[in-house]
Amino acid sequence: MWIAKRRLAAGLWFLKEGSCEYVELSRRGVQILRIPLEDVAKARLMESRAEVELARKFLHAGLLRNAAGKAFQAWKAYLSYLAIKHQDLFQLEGVKILRRGIGVLRKELVLALAPTTMMTQLAEKLGAREPEVVELTALALLIHEYQHNGPDPSGVLSKIPSDDAARGLIERLVAQLERRLAGEAGREPPRLSG
Repeated sequence: MWIAKRRLAAGLWFLKEGSCEYVELSRRGVQILRIPLEDVAKARLMESRAEVELARKFLHAGLLRNAAGKAFQAWKAYLSYLAIKHQDLFQLEGVKILRRGIGVLRKELVLALAPTTMMTQLAEKLGAREPEVVELTALALLIHEYQHNGPDPSGVLSKIPSDDAARGLIERLVAQLERRLAGEAGREPPRLSG
């Protein structure tokens, strides 16, 4: 195992041990692990394809809430892929400490995971380059609400009044995802810029 160490700034060192890269904050004794975003982007694209396929199968079987969950996960994975692809749009500062002495850059973590609580924020930034991403994210979040609460004619627990309405919305999201994923087929994910 070899180690390369280079000073970046006062108290900040870049280290590379074999294939693992991290930044060490010597004052706080925290090692910052780097997330390999290019690999994550490829994995998130594959995940999106698999989730779309499952959503379709659940739709055909009439398992609407299961289909809703898979459609939502497919969109979340695809949104993560898009965020990584266009990471230059995001200015997320800070470090997330995972456990004592180990952390990750907040930007890398958010782009890799696309947390549900940040999906609208990610979509808003991506909207400048990716048409319909804001609307599709809103649709995915609506479907996510249906997954957890089911239909509600009164509109209190869910904005989706019936299973028939849910089916139409899920089919629409799945169709949009299939169209977008077909456009990505055979295309190598672009080289990412920091």
